[in-house]
Amino acid sequence: RVVEKKRRALANEKDAEPAKKRTRRYKANKLEMVDASGNTIAADPKVSPWYLLYVNPSLSNLENKKFHAKFRRRFRLPYENYEELLADLSNSGKFKRWQSADAVGRPSS
Repeated sequence: RVVEKKRRALANEKDAEPAKKRTRRYKANKLEMVDASGNTIAADPKVSPWYLLYVNPSLSNLENKKFHAKFRRRFRLPYENYEELLADLSNSGKFKRWQSADAVGRPSS
């Protein structure tokens, strides 16, 4: 009897329609920002506060002791060590995927 039940169950599974492939309910949101004239435009990662403050800081920030104290407090790492780690990782090749360009030539984000 147990064998018969298993055969019936397998036969029912074969007759049943295959499971539908799950789809997304909505597309991923793209980052947008409002320009000076009030229009919504695509956000460029190179104008974000993170990029401007930490990735490409101005010389005035680098000489400011308050900047270094705030960086240390936020990230538990002196800014000089962050720069060393960034240089080491940039040269190591572990993150080539994010340092290269795509087939069209756009740099990765």
